[in-house]
Amino acid sequence: MAKVYDKFCLLIPAALFPYVIVGGVAVYCFSVMNTSAFSDAVMKYSYILWIAAVVWLVMSVVCNIFYIVLPKPTKPEKILKAALIIKCIHIPAYMVMYIYGLMLGMMFFMTLPMIIILFIIDSVILLLSNFISIYALAESIKGRIFRNNAIPIIAIVCQFFFCIDVISIFAVFFKAKRKPENILKTCVQQTE
Repeated sequence: MAKVYDKFCLLIPAALFPYVIVGGVAVYCFSVMNTSAFSDAVMKYSYILWIAAVVWLVMSVVCNIFYIVLPKPTKPEKILKAALIIKCIHIPAYMVMYIYGLMLGMMFFMTLPMIIILFIIDSVILLLSNFISIYALAESIKGRIFRNNAIPIIAIVCQFFFCIDVISIFAVFFKAKRKPENILKTCVQQTE
């Protein structure tokens, strides 16, 4: 049982990556709008924020790869649950990034470049969470969770679009939970 939790711990950097970016952008924006010794220091050493974000991104990708490559003692349903949890953890970060985009669009004359940068950051975050989602969906196809493989295949395609990725992983997760075999197991466990 400990091996399973150790394996899920590898997903923590990917789950927290958006918050590293959001925090870095917040510190940078605060220092741009503020005139103090702190803001001067942040502006002078802002490259450290970018290096930290890139290091965290590389660490997240490596941990995701280790998660996929390590032996699989877990069931596909648990991997789907992990993918769902990561998607849910990322939702507040997406909302904050959207608010940043609105604020930066109103405040700076360089609206388009800032929005493009935020779009690239959001795309990187989306791809980072897609590693596990696509792996979970592929495992559900291999594990024959669904009678029809069209559902996970459509969900794999949906993983590359904002908002639809979360909806599709929710739908697949709850569809997997509602399998007749799972319902029967639940009923038997409740009667015992």
